Amino acid sequence: MKYLDFHENKKQGTEDFPIAFYHIEPTDARYEMPYHWHQQIEIIKVLEGTFKLMLNGCNHELKAGDVVYIQDGISHGGVPEECIYECVVFDIKILQKSEYRTGDFIRRLARHQYYIPADALDGRSRKFDYTDLLFTALSDSREGYEMETMAALYLMYSDIYRREAYANNDVNIKASYAHSAKFKKALDFIETHYAENISLEDMAKSAGMSSKYFCRYFKKMSGKTPTGYLNYYRIERACQQLAEGSVSVTDAALGNGFNDISYFIKTFKKQKGVTPRQYKTERFDS
Repeated sequence: MKYLDFHENKKQGTEDFPIAFYHIEPTDARYEMPYHWHQQIEIIKVLEGTFKLMLNGCNHELKAGDVVYIQDGISHGGVPEECIYECVVFDIKILQKSEYRTGDFIRRLARHQYYIPADALDGRSRKFDYTDLLFTALSDSREGYEMETMAALYLMYSDIYRREAYANNDVNIKASYAHSAKFKKALDFIETHYAENISLEDMAKSAGMSSKYFCRYFKKMSGKTPTGYLNYYRIERACQQLAEGSVSVTDAALGNGFNDISYFIKTFKKQKGVTPRQYKTERFDS
């Protein structure tokens, strides 16, 4: 799962079926979800444990059975704790061919005339849970799963429409998007330059802010200081490379912005609970 790209430009799924499914467990190299954003809808379902989701600067603590809807363009990230979770990422345009009334509703969603909040799926029917159908269809990928997937998505949006679990994309919501725009610029800058020797001033400048204000703003949006998050992101990148076995510990450090190997090992152990070498060995022995 390529959550390590803050602004994911890649296509999800295939050209003719742009829907992707990810099953994430604690042993996965990409277990944690660094902050990112993309132009697709994302639905996260927690199967076990808890998931601390940060959504546009707001905290959501998810537990087993919870499902959250993430509007396209919204920055988000999270920390799972003894958690197994799944994600579905898709382009809403795949549903725009219908000429029925719900089709008009989906077109308005795609144009950002309506906004669906993160907790919109809380009131879904337990008698026939379309989220179960959606995640099961994509997980099993049996013959005809594409039709089951599309059926589940139509059921989801028709249910949201019927319950009026959406809002007009009013001035307040547009202001929220504008408020997060500078954060996205900082994320894009970190993604592009994380392997270089960048400073707090560099990150603040990318967002068009003073260093002092940027620190407060970034921590409110992500829960971490800019420098703390930069190191966090670098370690996550290093984890991916070590798990794939493509680099040595020294190369993982130097290739991800750490010029001091000792500091890299210390930071890695603080974040992951093991040394880089232990992390790499555990991934190959498991």
